[in-house]
Amino acid sequence: MALSSGSDDRTRTVVHVEVIDDGSAVSLPFVRAATPDGDGGRGLLMVELLSARWGVHHDDETGNAVWFHLPDSTTNHDQ
Repeated sequence: MALSSGSDDRTRTVVHVEVIDDGSAVSLPFVRAATPDGDGGRGLLMVELLSARWGVHHDDETGNAVWFHLPDSTTNHDQ
């Protein structure tokens, strides 16, 4: 996991979080519908709801990475 802070393209402070795991070699993580009694399927939904921006990428050496930006307290999600 990597954690850093900086400014976005609108010069607002953001926290950048990136999580890397081996994941699947054939597909990238995606938001999916979770079943009420299922064990999985909620992580990226929570990332999508709480972050200002997020995305995924794959590297053959390190695996899949999910990154997201947490806005500072002055960021408006509706912009």
